[in-house]
Amino acid sequence: TSTSQHNTYDKELPPNVLHILNNPLYQSQEKQRKFSEVAWFCNRGITISQTDRFSNKISLACLCPPSYYGNQCQYYSDRITIFTYLDDLTDTLKSNFNITLKILSSFLLNDTVIDTHEFHYTPALNNLKKKHIFYFVYPRPRILSTNQFYSVRFELFQLSIMNSTIDFLAIWKYSIPFDFLPAYRLVKVLKYKAINQTNHLCKINNPCRNNATCYPLMNNDQFYYCYCGNTSYGRHCEYTSNNSSCLNHSNNYLCRPNYFNSKPYLICSANRFGSQCNIERQCDLSRGKNPCLNNGLCYIDYNPSYLPNDYICLCSNNKYFGENCQYQSSIISIHYQNLSFLNDEYKIIASLIQLSSVINFQMIVYKQNLYKNELLTGTDIIYDDKAVPPIGIIKFFYKQQSSNYREIYFLLYIAENSTSINLTLVLNQQTYCPHTSLLFNIDDGTILNQSLNFYNDTTYHSFNSSLFIFKYHLLCDNIKQKSSLLCFHDDDYFCFCDVTQHAECFLYDRSVEQCSYCLSGGHCIQGDLKMKSDYLCLCPQCYFGSICQYNTKVLSFNLESLITADLFSSSILIQKLSISIYLITVISLFLFGLINNYFCFITFRRPRPSLIGIGWYLFINSIISQISLLTLLLKLIYILLGTQGLITNELLNMILCKLISFLLSTSIRMSYWLMGFVTIERVYVTMYPKREWLKSPRIAKRIIFITTLIIFSSHIHELIYYQIVPDPKYTQYGKNIN
Repeated sequence: TSTSQHNTYDKELPPNVLHILNNPLYQSQEKQRKFSEVAWFCNRGITISQTDRFSNKISLACLCPPSYYGNQCQYYSDRITIFTYLDDLTDTLKSNFNITLKILSSFLLNDTVIDTHEFHYTPALNNLKKKHIFYFVYPRPRILSTNQFYSVRFELFQLSIMNSTIDFLAIWKYSIPFDFLPAYRLVKVLKYKAINQTNHLCKINNPCRNNATCYPLMNNDQFYYCYCGNTSYGRHCEYTSNNSSCLNHSNNYLCRPNYFNSKPYLICSANRFGSQCNIERQCDLSRGKNPCLNNGLCYIDYNPSYLPNDYICLCSNNKYFGENCQYQSSIISIHYQNLSFLNDEYKIIASLIQLSSVINFQMIVYKQNLYKNELLTGTDIIYDDKAVPPIGIIKFFYKQQSSNYREIYFLLYIAENSTSINLTLVLNQQTYCPHTSLLFNIDDGTILNQSLNFYNDTTYHSFNSSLFIFKYHLLCDNIKQKSSLLCFHDDDYFCFCDVTQHAECFLYDRSVEQCSYCLSGGHCIQGDLKMKSDYLCLCPQCYFGSICQYNTKVLSFNLESLITADLFSSSILIQKLSISIYLITVISLFLFGLINNYFCFITFRRPRPSLIGIGWYLFINSIISQISLLTLLLKLIYILLGTQGLITNELLNMILCKLISFLLSTSIRMSYWLMGFVTIERVYVTMYPKREWLKSPRIAKRIIFITTLIIFSSHIHELIYYQIVPDPKYTQYGKNIN
């Protein structure tokens, strides 16, 4: 928050309030009512009572927040609210877990600093997209003049965690256009971008003095900023200071000698804080101070309270948890013998393990792990608590022949207060949890033989669980039913058979595993509840891709659907080999077509071939064909750059996506039609050798123009309606989320 001065107002208390303060036998209810009146005395401020030590006179005082002022906090302060966050960082900064990024925002009147606010980003804590909201208060009285300008400046520093160094990276500066308004919002995205300084004033003729460094403004590279040393200040660092705090330079801070009416301002290193940067934090990896146990690493969580223990521990391999990684996580180790209960006609697409507890007769899923295809033997599930949840179930998603995706449930365990569980998973009829539609005869309500049946479309869609729920206890009578049923479920409840052969049923919410990332009607399965990118799409027939974005239907597939699977292969060798093959193939086609189309262009641009319509068709086709090959090459390069995450500008990506696709589609179809007109004219000449109408170059030009308009119009939807659909598994357009 911005710096503010507490407003106090002395007022002699009325007799009734004095009576409250001085008479301890006063009724408590009346006392509470009177004190509530006193509490609202300062409006949005805090009311305190103070006693004069000489006269013992009791009076009220008001402590006002920065947004209010006055003797009773009754006036609004003129202020500017800032909404901002940092964007477009380089991969080097994003992946460097040994740094913290500090942004110093300054509220300026011309070049004089009125107020400051600091906020931080720590890549290791994955908070680079966090939005920061704060405000600055205008000085009172307001200074409004034609030669006085308010502005907000953002300075980006890189703080090293391991050696306490501070490096200046970039600067942004924004003017306040309507500084006469009592309240104003400044909303800015601080884009960190590379600026070519070859022809910039900072390189040509450095205007900064006293060995200062010149930096162009990130938001307007036509202007510059002089980054002064610890002993100089001014717009061009032309003044020097003899302030003792800045002369006694330390690695623990940077000094700005002329802030706040000639007072110095210290920019602290990552591991210190305070107005003089003399307070050490408990987390200081540069000096070996690590409060995290069991090989955990501490990172400072810069909260507004500036407490010395404001750190977060990242525990190693998730095997420990707690504020200081002091507790060992519970582990469930799963091994299975075989999956022979599924024959060849069943194909497991995904496996989902859910660990749940029962609260208020409802199964609450605390952790779920998603695995593609079959569950791997030797799987370990780490749960960050002292004991695992008491119920564990596993769900398999499978596809049988041409049917839709189905799901089946098996019981993993039921255990109370277990710190670790070793399971040898045997999936058979005993651990199978069937749907109740398979256990009852819909016609007469009798219980069926409990065989290992998985699904029946007819009985499932016509089954009404409300008509049979009162018979659920009968399913657990193992003696009468001659079975060993442990669990079963319907669309609303998940039931377990207890030792007394009664059904214990709990509400079961299936939506916890559902998500909405998949396209084309794909079924989305959510994995880790804390990780947005952990999901799996079960795509319909003929569709594929991480979000079912590609299809292989006739006349529906495109270049991306043909090559993206290879470019996103888990094998680095396949990725590099695919890129090489695709580039070599397309470049060879482009060069071969360039030679061929060049000679066609020279041949048909001569006067004699242009006397007939075929000459014009072949002449234009030589140009269009080369444009289509060029567009194909650009399309491949665009796909390769996109899959590598090198195109991060959203507007540029959208323009390239629409324009290249439009040009490729229209040029190819134009080439097809031109060659078709060549064939039509040759047939016309064969059938009517003495007629000249269709052979006229004037008719050919008109046909080419009309055909171009029709083709462009038929593909104009690509420029209007094509959209980029971001894949939640990837950042922006390609890079994987870790």
